[in-house]
Amino acid sequence: MLTKENIITTINGLQEPIILDDVLERIFLLEKIERGIEQSKNEQVISDVEMDKRIESWLI
Repeated sequence: MLTKENIITTINGLQEPIILDDVLERIFLLEKIERGIEQSKNEQVISDVEMDKRIESWLI
């Protein structure tokens, strides 16, 4: 779960001068990583084989 503490830690890790686009990009990345971890914990994942099949169907 994305928390204020995680966001603050992320912002504190950025170098000066801070650019708003960089802050937003890091927060979005952090949120996506946290969401992926939660999905993995809840077994909401697919196999590599299934992913390959899905990607192949997109390219046809």
